[in-house]
Amino acid sequence: MAAQRLVIALLLCVTPTEILGAAPPERTPPRLDQLSPEVLALIGPTRLARDVPSPNEPIEVLRRYLQVPPYDALAPTEYVALMRDTVKRWPSSRFAHEGLANALLAADGGQHGAQGSATKEAAASELLAAAELALAEGQLRYQLQLAQLLADVGDRQGLDRFFTPALKLATDRTDRYVTCLAYADALARFADARADEQFGCAIENRADGIFAPYELYADHLLELRRYQDVLDLLTPAVIERAEMLRGLFFDMRCRALVGLGHDASRERDCQQAEEASPRPGRSTNGATAPDDTSGGLSGFAKVHSNAGDDCRSQTGCAYHPSDTTHRFWCYKYHTWNMAEVMTNEALGESPGSQAAVAWTERDRYTRLSTPACGAFPGSNLNCTSICPNPGITQMCQTQIRSCCTSHSGQFVDTHVVPSFEILERARRVIDGELVDPVSGYVPTGANGCVLNSCDGTAYCNSFGSSYTFAPDGPVYFYGNSATGFRCYGYQPGISTACAIVADETCGNSANGSASDNCYLRATRERLWNSGFTCISNCWWNGDLSITAGGSMTKTPTETPPFRKGGMAVVVRAGLYATGPGTVIRIRAIDPSGGVVYDFGTLPVTSTAYNEHEFRSTVVVDGTTVNRIWLTNEGGARISVTWLKMRD
Repeated sequence: MAAQRLVIALLLCVTPTEILGAAPPERTPPRLDQLSPEVLALIGPTRLARDVPSPNEPIEVLRRYLQVPPYDALAPTEYVALMRDTVKRWPSSRFAHEGLANALLAADGGQHGAQGSATKEAAASELLAAAELALAEGQLRYQLQLAQLLADVGDRQGLDRFFTPALKLATDRTDRYVTCLAYADALARFADARADEQFGCAIENRADGIFAPYELYADHLLELRRYQDVLDLLTPAVIERAEMLRGLFFDMRCRALVGLGHDASRERDCQQAEEASPRPGRSTNGATAPDDTSGGLSGFAKVHSNAGDDCRSQTGCAYHPSDTTHRFWCYKYHTWNMAEVMTNEALGESPGSQAAVAWTERDRYTRLSTPACGAFPGSNLNCTSICPNPGITQMCQTQIRSCCTSHSGQFVDTHVVPSFEILERARRVIDGELVDPVSGYVPTGANGCVLNSCDGTAYCNSFGSSYTFAPDGPVYFYGNSATGFRCYGYQPGISTACAIVADETCGNSANGSASDNCYLRATRERLWNSGFTCISNCWWNGDLSITAGGSMTKTPTETPPFRKGGMAVVVRAGLYATGPGTVIRIRAIDPSGGVVYDFGTLPVTSTAYNEHEFRSTVVVDGTTVNRIWLTNEGGARISVTWLKMRD
C-alpha cells in the first residue's frame, strides 16, 4: 500500500490546467531594456539584473532596497524603520514589502529552531504580501523562502493561499519544479498528506541529474517511518546521474533498512554509505570531516529563516539536517552561505548551472578585480574579521572573501535551507573538486575530473586548489527572462569593457521567471590602430580615411582570433569635414567572406572623434570568424583612429 501511494504521487504531476481547470494568466516578465537609464545604472551589477523590477517601480524604493548611499550604513533597527516607511509610502511595491521582510529577519537575528516570534510572523506577512504582488503581475517569486518562513511560524493557511494560485501560474518546467518542491517541503513540516503529490510533481519536473527532491522526500518518509517507501523511492536509477550524492543515497537506504529491523553491519547499503564518508579529521577550505573533536553543531533544524548561520557572525561548522548520522562533512558557514546563494539563484537549474553560480562567486573572491571592472564587490576583507581557520592566513583570507562576496548585494543571500546536494556542490567548488562549466577550467591540482559538467555526474576524484580563478570563468550572470528568453552578447548595465557574455550555460528552460542564466566572463580587449586592409575608397592620411561606399577589414594576429560569446566593437571615428553625417556598419566575416554576424549601423555626425560601440545582441560563434569588416554606407568621408575588439 505504501509503494502504491508513492506511485500515485508521481503520477499525479499533471499540467496545472488539468489539476485546477483554468488556464494560467499570460506572463510577460519585465525586461532590462524596458528600464530607464537611471534605473539600469542602479541595478545593472546587482541581483536585480535577474529579478527585474517593473518599469513602474519607484527608483527611490530600489535605492532603499539595495541599501545604496545614503542607506548603506544604517543600523539594523534603523533599516527596519526605513523599510516600514517605504511600505507605508509605496504599499503596492513588492520590493518595499520584500525589503521590510528581510530587514525584520536580519534585525531579529534569531537562533536556529526559534519559532513563532512576533518579528518572524511580521516578516512572513510582508514576504507573503510581496509574493502576492508578484503573482498579480504574472510573476513567481520567493517560493522557497516564503514556504520555509510560513512553515516556521506555523501559517498553513497563508501557505495554501499563495501556492494554490502559484501552481496555476507555474507552467514552465523550471518554475513548476521550484514551486512544487517548496510547497512539498513546507507541507511535509506540517505532516500534511498533500506533500506526497507535490514531491511527485517536483521529481517529475526536476532538471537532469538533480537529486534534491528525492533527498527531501526521503527525509520526509524517514520522519514518518515509512521505511519501505524510502526503499521504493531510492532505486539505483536515481543515483545514476547524481554520482557525488552516492554517500547520502546509501545512508538513507541504510536508515530505512535499519528501521525495518535489518542489521546494519550485514547490509551492503550501509557499508557503501560508510565507504563514501570523508576521512575523519580532514579539514578543507569548505568543510571539516566528521570527527568527535570537530566542534560541529548537531545539524540545523528545518527552521532556518534567520541569520543564525551568517558567516559574518558565526564560525565553526554545521552538519546538514539530512545527515542525521553525521557521516559526512561538517560544512563551514561561508560554504552554507554560498549554498544559500545557489539555492536562491538557481534552485530549478541543472547541476552545471548551479555550479556556475558558485564559480561566479569563486572567480570574484579569488580574482578580486580586473582593470576594466575594478574591484568586485565583496572582494575585500571588510565585512567580518572572523573565519573558521584563523591560524592559516591564506585559507582564512579566502574564507572571509568568500563570505563577503556572498553578502555583497550582488546575489540573493536570504537565509534558506539548501539541500544537501547544493551544499555539497558548493563545497566542491570551494575545494576545487568541480570543473567550471562556463569555461571548462580544471582547478589546479585536481585529477580525474569529468568534463561533462552540466549534469550530476560531473566531479573530480581529488581536491584541487581553493585559491585559483578560472581565467575565462564567470564573473556576472543574468536570467534570460530579462532579455526575451535569449542571451544577449552583453548584460545591460555592465560595460562590455568589463565583462561579455560567454554563453547560456547548461540550459534547461525555454521560458519562465526562473529560467536559464547567461554567464559573463572578463572581457578580452584588443586595441587595433594599425594592420588594416583597405578594400575600397580608403587610405592612410595620419588616420584611416574612408569615403562614401568605402570599406576596410582587420584580421587579428592573436590566438584565438575570436572566441565564442558576446562581441563588441568600439570605433573611434569622426567626420573628415563639417557637413552632412554618414553611417558606418560593422560585420564579423568568416574566411569565405560570409557574414557570421551583422552588428548593424551607427551614425557619425560630428568632426569630433567619438567612440561608437557596436554590440552583438546574441551569442556569436566566434570560432568561425576571421576578420572584422567596416563599411562607410553614407555620403560623407570619415576618419578612423582605432578599433577596440571586445570578446
